[in-house]
Amino acid sequence: MDNIEEKLGLLKREIMDRPCVKEYLQLRAQIEQNEELSSLRDEIRSAQRQLSLSMGDAAKHAANKGKYIQLQAKYDNHPLIVNFASVKEDVDELLKSTAKLLE
Repeated sequence: MDNIEEKLGLLKREIMDRPCVKEYLQLRAQIEQNEELSSLRDEIRSAQRQLSLSMGDAAKHAANKGKYIQLQAKYDNHPLIVNFASVKEDVDELLKSTAKLLE
């Protein structure tokens, strides 16, 4: 069992040393610490609540939906989020290929 644990530890270190994984972790930390993105996430949550609460009023619901869509688009198009999504795809592919090798 020790040999398997040793090999898994080596595999983990190899994965963590990959440039795309390092960049992924760095971007994730930057996103978590970014005040603008944090504020946008709070605004999006608030807009979601308002959207849910306005279900009975079509005009209010449409206005709230527009605000929600606008905030979500602003968040999704932020440079850190765009870069993160791209790097995340690379990491996902790395992990999928690693999982296939382990099957």
